Amino acid sequence: MRVSMEKLVLSFVLVALFQGCMVLSVEYEHTASIECLRDPMRPLYNGGVIQNSEFNSGLMGWSTFRNIKAGVRSSPSGNKFAVVHGASSYLSSSGKLLPSHSVYQRVQMTGDMHYSLSAWLQVSNGTAHVKAVIKAPNGERVVAGSVIAQSSCWSMLKGGMTAYSTGHGEIYFESDAPVDIWVDSVSLQPFTFDEWDAHARLSANKTRRSTIRLVAKGADDKPMAHANVSIDLLRLGFPFGNAITKEILDLPAYEKWFSARFTVATFENEMKWYSTEWSQNQEDYRVPDAMLKLVQKYGIKVRGHNVFWERSSLDTLAKLKMPMWLTEVDVVKSPDQVKFLSRCSGKGSRTRTWTVS
Repeated sequence: MRVSMEKLVLSFVLVALFQGCMVLSVEYEHTASIECLRDPMRPLYNGGVIQNSEFNSGLMGWSTFRNIKAGVRSSPSGNKFAVVHGASSYLSSSGKLLPSHSVYQRVQMTGDMHYSLSAWLQVSNGTAHVKAVIKAPNGERVVAGSVIAQSSCWSMLKGGMTAYSTGHGEIYFESDAPVDIWVDSVSLQPFTFDEWDAHARLSANKTRRSTIRLVAKGADDKPMAHANVSIDLLRLGFPFGNAITKEILDLPAYEKWFSARFTVATFENEMKWYSTEWSQNQEDYRVPDAMLKLVQKYGIKVRGHNVFWERSSLDTLAKLKMPMWLTEVDVVKSPDQVKFLSRCSGKGSRTRTWTVS
């Protein structure tokens, strides 16, 4: 019986180790470059599910749109890459300007998987904004990343997407600029949701945890043997925040709970125009000012949120109980530009960052 129990325990241990290896079967590659290089780096994950990712076998596995001509060139250093000819944006028969396209590859994709994408891109002349596009198995066109590519060097694009259905997908690169797009070192690596979460936890542990050595010394500045040491976490070493509402001003328990846990705060609605200027040209910042004063008392930084609301329909505003005058706002007009920028600078100078929506 004892031998059987030991075998059973050993089996559970082996299964646990095997499952752990399965979850982290492929380590996430954090490599990224913001430099424009003479030659591209090797593809991440050896290309992942991409066939012939470095074009060392010509255009095997790759295709072209329409009647675009494509080929493979070699740089002076011997690096091979895909080029296209005549792929520049042009007018369709209906008069619509079509984007420039690169070569593309059809890949098998699996539903409920995250896909990490990377590639190195160059354009035939000048500079251009190039997007990575993945046509998912369900037909959805997903922009998986973008980069400003140049004609004299290689720029790295890194992005990704999530597939929710299984089937064939297509990956390609496009630009609205009239340029030919050159491609090299393409990679598309799938991760299960469990793998992705495990990598996120592992990355957080590596970044936010480290081994430390504590030495307790006495009055003679000599180490004390068998000293008891207790440690209390007073403040996180990285930004960690949440949204707060004006109710925090009237609820001491809310104030105590929030200030003990977070280092960054975002106001939910209190900085938005419909809260600070319910009637046009009648501003009231008493609530957000009081909230700023409260969080700053605890050294909590603030991220401004939605200081400007774009034009919306009267019906939508009425449903949301917003001031009707907001439909008249147009940031293209000079007076409204001044007003908008004053909102940003007025509160933005007292916040860590802010967003506009």
